[in-house]
Amino acid sequence: SITIPRSVVKIESDSFINCKSLEKIIIPNTVTSIGNNSFANCVSLKTLNIPNSVKSIGMNAFSGCSSLKQVNIPASVSSIGSKAFSECKLLSKITILSSINKISEYLFSKCTSLNQIEIPNSVKTIEKYSFQSCTSLSQIIIPSTVNAINEGAFILCSSLTQIIIPSSVNSIGVNAFSQCKNLMKITIDPYKTKLMNDPFNKCTKLTHLVLANTVNTTDNLNNFPFIQKFTTITIPPSVAVIESNS
Repeated sequence: SITIPRSVVKIESDSFINCKSLEKIIIPNTVTSIGNNSFANCVSLKTLNIPNSVKSIGMNAFSGCSSLKQVNIPASVSSIGSKAFSECKLLSKITILSSINKISEYLFSKCTSLNQIEIPNSVKTIEKYSFQSCTSLSQIIIPSTVNAINEGAFILCSSLTQIIIPSSVNSIGVNAFSQCKNLMKITIDPYKTKLMNDPFNKCTKLTHLVLANTVNTTDNLNNFPFIQKFTTITIPPSVAVIESNS
């Protein structure tokens, strides 16, 4: 166990990297910044309380903390670096109260026990591979503030069974949901969201397309990429007429 003194304002990069016996760290509310790699590979770290004085968490800050089970990110945090919590294999719940505007690259990659996370309404971009191989993640709610889901964001999330894409999303990157082997249903507005290559590559059970309630026409629906994947299409009440060229 380590108690950081109140005189500390910044935990510098690499401060506790590879401290494999460290089980508990007490961070005072004088700390405003947690640097890159600061607690990376602290494989015995079980308890973490990030105080509401912290404004930024650096790259790889807690990467590889394989005993960490739960994290609360306070409202004060406005920046979280890439891979900050990657490969935290026992991490099952993350609460993000902060006003971050993106889920950074590889942020929760290979958090194989993660089954609960709420993306805050401040987020506009879900960066590439941010939830890669989160194999226990069975549900994800994407807020209507998000406008881009980038390459490989949810690749290999094998427990996802359905996904609702809000109409605010302008683009979904290549392989964003690739190899989500249990994904069966997506809700999307194909007239507002552009698909890059095949975001649903190797989703072998994906057969049900639900048109979002923002859709009011079926005009040229047959031009929607990968429409041949779907054996069932649910049309919302907002569509009054099914067009002849659907």
